Amino acid sequence: MFPIPFIEKNEFFGSGAIKNVAEIIKINSFKRLLVITGNQSYQSSGLKRVLEPQLKNTEYLIVSDFEVNPKYEDIKRIGKSLEAKKFDLIIAGGGGSAIDFAKCLNVYLSTKKNVDRDGIIDSSLLKGKFLPMMAIPTTAGTGSEATHFAVAYINKIKISIAHEALRPQYAIIDPVFCYASPRYISACCAFDAMCQAIESSKNATDNSKKFAEKAIQLISTNIVKAIQEDCHKARDNLSLGAFLAGKAINISKTTAPHALSYSLTSFFKIPHGHAVALTLGKFFTLNESYELQQSISKKIGLINHVNNLKEIKAHLGWHDQLSFEAQWQKLMLECGLETKIPKVNMPNVDLDDLIQSVNEERLSNHPVKITRKIISEVYAQLIN
Repeated sequence: MFPIPFIEKNEFFGSGAIKNVAEIIKINSFKRLLVITGNQSYQSSGLKRVLEPQLKNTEYLIVSDFEVNPKYEDIKRIGKSLEAKKFDLIIAGGGGSAIDFAKCLNVYLSTKKNVDRDGIIDSSLLKGKFLPMMAIPTTAGTGSEATHFAVAYINKIKISIAHEALRPQYAIIDPVFCYASPRYISACCAFDAMCQAIESSKNATDNSKKFAEKAIQLISTNIVKAIQEDCHKARDNLSLGAFLAGKAINISKTTAPHALSYSLTSFFKIPHGHAVALTLGKFFTLNESYELQQSISKKIGLINHVNNLKEIKAHLGWHDQLSFEAQWQKLMLECGLETKIPKVNMPNVDLDDLIQSVNEERLSNHPVKITRKIISEVYAQLIN
């Protein structure tokens, strides 16, 4: 198993980690809890059965009536209904949407000033005075339990909220709750985590590199066995890999594949992890191209960039493969993910609208310069 030094105080990993909830509540004298959960996954994962007995000495309110990929209108609607209530702790139990929704609701409740202003739409209100939060993931993928970021959508446009104080104070990663995750969802989540680890190269530190390297190795060597054979040991390793990938991007952030993924999710209803995986292989090819390598910033340097690409291939065991993109698409297919936008998801979408909705902040994070022409070509390949 992974060396314990990588697990920090208030981070609990492994089968039975959920048992720490009652002790955390007792030590901190938390009495009034807001519990944000996935709609169906709360029960199907087994979390409801194990969590609620540990809350018996508290007053708790469960909220689950919101859509996946948090919508601002849901945050505002539920936030308004809770304004008069007082809470000591927010517990988020579910996938990335539930944890992100809990973060956004925390921002809304902690920063709302009047009918038109809150920290989600006005980042100047983010002062760091948020309710303490505990995250219990029921999917092995987003790493949201380890990051200080949250995502919300306003009119199909993805909004990022970031503040150091938004990182959950407590992370409970008990892989048992991921065992019931359906095969397709498990694959989407695992690819999301692997993409995070691969993308976390430009602003990398020694710590983020350690997290990313181990995450890539854990996920790549276990993903097929976890998806095809439903092996619990492999799923345990996916959970740990996803958590470490989250710790990596908490330091370094993500790049172009994530930037383009949000539009694919918003316009085509493709789950986030699948959407990221659709473009990562293509961007790796672009990153290797001589023409684009000339646009690398002085900050990262050409030698570092080339070495990063070689290291990623080595961590995946693909150092002798000529085409990263071909291997990536092969792995996607092995795990049941299509490598182009499924026809069933293909409404009449204007390519210009798709391009205009791309998150430019994450594009600026990419190691080589990504132009609108490149974005158009990437999207066109997926659609055609």
